[in-house]
Order: sequence, then C-alpha cells, then structure tokens
Amino acid sequence: MKKSLLIILLILLFFGFKVSSSKAGEYDQTVNLKNGWNLISVPRLVDSHIFSAEETLANFDILVLDNTALSGWKTMAELGQTEFIPLYGYFINNKTGSDQTLTLEYKQDVEPNERLFSRTLDIGWNVLGIANPSYALNNNYIGGTDYDNVTNIFSSLSGCVSHVMDLTAGELDKGSVKVSDQWEQKVWNEVNQLNDLRELKAYAVFTTN
Repeated sequence: MKKSLLIILLILLFFGFKVSSSKAGEYDQTVNLKNGWNLISVPRLVDSHIFSAEETLANFDILVLDNTALSGWKTMAELGQTEFIPLYGYFINNKTGSDQTLTLEYKQDVEPNERLFSRTLDIGWNVLGIANPSYALNNNYIGGTDYDNVTNIFSSLSGCVSHVMDLTAGELDKGSVKVSDQWEQKVWNEVNQLNDLRELKAYAVFTTN
C-alpha cells in the first residue's frame, strides 16, 4: 500500500487578493491557453468557469495526473470534482487549433475555514497547484527580480520531496502555462534555480515519503 503525505496549507487565501466591492470582473481571472497542452492551477476557490470556445471533448481535454489509476490519469469527474480546486494541477489540451482563454470566477465571501486546503500525495510524481499568495508571483509579473520563492512555497514538503519540475520552462513568456518542449527539473537543494513559481501554473514534485 502506498504511503501518502498529507499537506495542510494554513493559508488565508484572500491575503493579497482582497477586494473591496462587487464590481463586475473583480472576482475574475483569465488564463491564456495556447493550442496544445497547458498546465494550470487555481489559487482560490472557484465558483464557475468558462472557456472562450465551447467546452466539449472535441475542443478540450482536462486531465489530472493520478498514480492510483491504471492509465496514470483521471478526469475531473473521476476524481469527483465538479470545479477546479486549489492544490491540483490540471492538464488542459486545447484542441481547437487556435489560442483560447479560460475565465475563472472565484467564490465571494468565503468563510475562514474554507480557505484551508489539504491534499494527500502518493509516493512518486504528483502535480501541484500553487495557492500561496504570500510568495507566488502573479502570472503577469514582468520584473527582473529573482525571488527564489520555490522553497518558501514548498517549505512544508522539505524532507519529503526529492525533485521539482517545471514543465513550462521552455516558454519565453515566464507566465505562460503552455507545456513546452523543454522541461526543467531540479533536486531539492537546487530548486531555487527554477523560475520563480507563479499563480495559475502547476508544478511536478517527486514525493519520497
């Protein structure tokens, strides 16, 4: 039986994401999806989402890496998910032949206990979403400062993870969620050599215990 690691991230999710009114658009965030495979996560609780093209199997595949499945993958429905959830990484295959967008509408008036996220990881490769507004960079960040935020964000995994991988490393736009041809993998004591982690992106970690 596989051992598992229970991660409890005691993060007040709205720290750094405060809003003061209910104007249209203030609770929305848009992800740009290139043609082909993209890897996304959500930093907050999602109320609903909409693709710029019709959400059909002909246009999009949405898969989650799952070591317990024979195929190694599961759909959101197979995981019992009806919406994108923080801490998960979602592989989205845009099959429309052109760039599309995914608009996320976040839940409003979330109770404090709803801002605490947990996920159980199996030994082996897992793909994690980023839900740490204290350290994660906004996807639109274009500054030149290297914050070495990887160990800060994954601090609870210290001693439990041997490798971290960025599957989008080959993209010139560091905020791009497209799975590129060039991946970058680092052992734990070198993870800050990766590009700084950003919200809306997801990353692979190899869990050892």
